[in-house]
Amino acid sequence: MTSSTHPSAEALAAARHQFFEQHQTPGTLISPLIERSWQRSLKSGLTPGHCSRDARLSQPEFRHIRERNRTLLDIARPQLESLFEQIQDTQCAVLLADQTGTILHGVGDAAFVPEARRVELMPGGVWSEGARGTNAIGTAASEGRSVVVHGQEHFLDQNGFLTCAAVPVFDPGGQVIGVLDISSDARHSQRHTMALVNLAVSMIENSLLERTCERAHLMYLHPHAHLLGGLYEGIIAYDDNGHIIGANRWARHHLNVTDSTEQPLNLRTLFPRLTEPEAHASLVTQSGQTLHARHKAYRAPTRPTRPAPATPVSATKDPLAALDSTDPDIAKLITQARRIVGQGIPIVLQGETGVGKDVWARALHQAGPRSGAMVAVNCAAIPETLIEAELFGYRPGAFTGADKAGSRGRILDADNGTLFLDEIGDMPRSLQSRLLRVLQERQVTPVGGGQPIPVDCDLICATHARLREAVSQGVFRQDLYYRINGLTLNLPPLRSRSDIRALIDQVLADLGGGTLSQASYRLMIQHPWPGNLRQLHSVLRTARILCGPDESITPEHLSADFLAEARVESNGAALADWEQFAINTAMTDNQGNVSAAARQLNIDRSTLHRKLRLLSGK
Repeated sequence: MTSSTHPSAEALAAARHQFFEQHQTPGTLISPLIERSWQRSLKSGLTPGHCSRDARLSQPEFRHIRERNRTLLDIARPQLESLFEQIQDTQCAVLLADQTGTILHGVGDAAFVPEARRVELMPGGVWSEGARGTNAIGTAASEGRSVVVHGQEHFLDQNGFLTCAAVPVFDPGGQVIGVLDISSDARHSQRHTMALVNLAVSMIENSLLERTCERAHLMYLHPHAHLLGGLYEGIIAYDDNGHIIGANRWARHHLNVTDSTEQPLNLRTLFPRLTEPEAHASLVTQSGQTLHARHKAYRAPTRPTRPAPATPVSATKDPLAALDSTDPDIAKLITQARRIVGQGIPIVLQGETGVGKDVWARALHQAGPRSGAMVAVNCAAIPETLIEAELFGYRPGAFTGADKAGSRGRILDADNGTLFLDEIGDMPRSLQSRLLRVLQERQVTPVGGGQPIPVDCDLICATHARLREAVSQGVFRQDLYYRINGLTLNLPPLRSRSDIRALIDQVLADLGGGTLSQASYRLMIQHPWPGNLRQLHSVLRTARILCGPDESITPEHLSADFLAEARVESNGAALADWEQFAINTAMTDNQGNVSAAARQLNIDRSTLHRKLRLLSGK
């Protein structure tokens, strides 16, 4: 996270002395952004030695804030977990805050969490500039832009041990609704942190756009045609009259639209030569810039005049088929699942972290006959004090700070759909009996009492723990175990699958394309993959950011953590040996022709020249 662009410790000490003690402008000792934030912090009445009394919420206030930001939380949680997988074990925490700077959710390294708790860098802590002065979360929200705050750039003395990178999350209308942040110990340098946070925020914003504008027409655009479908394509949502009802940050960037307070935009305002949107593969903006486009028109679902006869799952397009990548063990699980789905039998997805349990849950839900939503609840991510109200809902006035309208709860949200309880093994034992009663009686009684409410939904549970062992240890109720365990699907770890090459190609395709050099392919096929599919996706996504748009992914683009995990072959060949073997083979195959060898290796010719000089010791 630190870089050569950060002021030195000496420069920061001098800047703080001039600003706080001599009341002078620090000049070039700090960036203008940090100086503006210091000025705002002073005007808020803060001093470097003390933060605001309003820097922490009570539990009832925190429940209310989380409930108000439920949509953002649901969409952002998977990205937080994926981001943390990429940088864990580096003394850091990944945090999501709302637009006021209140931290809603976070995951962090066990070694860093005590330090973070010491300054309340945790859920329920308020990190607005008004509460804690200059900090990445609050300053990103105030400035509406990506911010890195390093060491003593923080306004408060107590936060000087931190280095934080934060990116604001914009809603489809261009308003800041949250902030995603990575914080770590300032002594532990992290490379590419801001790029990773920006990428995660882009995915969150795209998901918000799709959910908020699900009945709109969509236009995807980019200045380069071959980058459509990639990480940085713009997305515009518009209605039948061409009025813009939402756009992601890349659309605003490509169109140079920065002020969300202007009068509503229209497609024909943005593209004066536009006729029918779907007829255009390229568009010219008011300024004369050409953007390449593809379109997805909204088609309202047609309602049949009478109920259509039930169609067997095997006769329809089966979402489970998308999980089949030629591995025989996976094919056997798909066969079992296809026979069970739609029969009202609860399913347990068992497997290591990152094997794709959430992907399987979505496929099982989509393959079933129910028309309701799939509601996912991560039992390990919700604080124990909140999980009861989160699952079962609550009556108006059930507790101090409760929403006046009450809450249905996640179980009722899944009515006529699927309830997906992720990490069920981490559910507090005190709540297991309540869940068992709901599953047996098929009705929910909200917190605060009242009449039970009927509910009918399919149940899918997932866990990385061995539930049978948890039962024997008294951690998990035996009766609940037998109630949820209609069929257990043991998802294999990536290292034991025979379809790794096909999975690599699929992930690259999902990321917008890309190629691997032979050395990179060989490394990935031999890798132990402790983080499984989630790690594979993270490694490839990071590598794609680090290499150029037309460049193949070579070992130098792979993260240091990935390379540190790399195992040697049985003959003792190390990572460098694999690369040397691949280069020597390519040069021999092509009679020493560097250009032809580079093409075979899928790397740039200049890269191969550099590696050949290193191998020869020159």
